[in-house]
Amino acid sequence: MSDKKKFDFGKFIRWPWDELQTFDAYGETKNESAGEVVSIFLKACRDVQATGFTEDQLSKAKTYLKGHMPVQLDSNKNVSAFLMGGMQENISADRIRQYDQNIDSVSLDQLNQYTQKLFVPESMLIVVVGKPEGLK
Repeated sequence: MSDKKKFDFGKFIRWPWDELQTFDAYGETKNESAGEVVSIFLKACRDVQATGFTEDQLSKAKTYLKGHMPVQLDSNKNVSAFLMGGMQENISADRIRQYDQNIDSVSLDQLNQYTQKLFVPESMLIVVVGKPEGLK
């Protein structure tokens, strides 16, 4: 998700899909736009929950994820951190070899099911650091 104004939202979703329980998002902005950023993020979550993702959005996300993976593994340190994260989540070291296959296996129905489960603004814990303005 992104907004063309001032920021992008990062996202991190844990695998495997059948055990998916969390969705983590993060963003950066100036203190004076913090309230606006949170409002736009929550609106984006509500919009996606109401309409779901499209096949085109899913296809673009898969292309991005598969292309971004090799870039993330550009050093021994990054490969080690990736594998350590998998060990902490009890995921096989084979996941690098199976990464593209796992990404391709996600269906639009699965994605939209998890969207309904995880993109619920009323259930989200939102942490804002700094001296944010515009939040209540």
